[in-house]
Amino acid sequence: MTSPEEAQAALVQAFGGGSAAVGGRGRWLGIGVVGALLGGLELVVVAVLAHAVLPAPIARVLDVLGVVALVAVIAAVASVLRRRHRLDDRGALLVLGFLAGIVVPLQAVSAVEPLPPLQPVDVDGVGPSYADGRLVLTAATDVPRVRVALREPVRGRELWRHHEVTEIVVSVARPPAG
Repeated sequence: MTSPEEAQAALVQAFGGGSAAVGGRGRWLGIGVVGALLGGLELVVVAVLAHAVLPAPIARVLDVLGVVALVAVIAAVASVLRRRHRLDDRGALLVLGFLAGIVVPLQAVSAVEPLPPLQPVDVDGVGPSYADGRLVLTAATDVPRVRVALREPVRGRELWRHHEVTEIVVSVARPPAG
C-alpha cells in the first residue's frame, strides 16, 4: 500500500465498514453468563466455608476479594461485547475489550489481508497475546480474521503491558450484507 487512502479502503473492505464488532462476541456472552453463574456459586460456597472455619475478619476479606474478582471477570467479558473496532480518516482502533488494543495510523499500514478462521482445535490462539512484534486480538475460533502489517512499529497494549507492534491479527464480525 502506498497511501493512507489505500490502507483505509483495504481496512473498510476487511471490516465490512467503518466500524466492526469483535468477531465471536456471542461466544463471549455465553462465557460471561456461565462464568458469572459459576463465580457466584463459588463465591457462596467459599463464603459459607470461610465463615464456618475462619475468624470473621479473614472471612470478610475473602468475601471482598471474591466479589472483586467476579466483578473484574464480568467487566472484562462485557468490554469485549461492548467495544468495537473503529476506522476513520486518521487510523484504526483495534481492540479486544479493555484486554488489549492499538491505535494504528493509516500511514503505518503496509498490508491488509484476510486470514482463515482458527479451527476449534486452535483454541490456544484465542485471546489477547503478544510475541515477536505480533499483537493478536482474536476473540474466538471459526470467525473471520484480518492481518494488518505495519511499515513501522506502533505502540500497542496487552493488558497493562505496552509493546512495539509490527503486525496485528484481529478477529472481526462483519455486518450482514445488504
